[in-house]
Amino acid sequence: MRMTIEIPSDLAAAARRLADDRGIDLSELAVAGLEAEVQRRAAAAFPTTGGRGSAAGVTPSEAIALSYEQPSI
Repeated sequence: MRMTIEIPSDLAAAARRLADDRGIDLSELAVAGLEAEVQRRAAAAFPTTGGRGSAAGVTPSEAIALSYEQPSI
C-alpha cells in the first residue's frame, strides 16, 4: 500500500541515515518501526469494560499505575 505522510525533517534525516547505515531502504525501516509501535501500543491496552469504566478487579491505585504506563498518542 502506498501512503504519504509528513514527518519532521530532522526525524526524516535521522531515519535515512539509520537506514543507510543498516543497508536497508527507508520504507523497510518505516515498516519495522510501525510494526513495533503498533505491537507496543496493543500490548499496553488499558483494561476496561467496553468503555463503561475500569474492568472489574482493577483497584483505583492500579488504574493510576496503568494509566502512567500507557503510550502517548
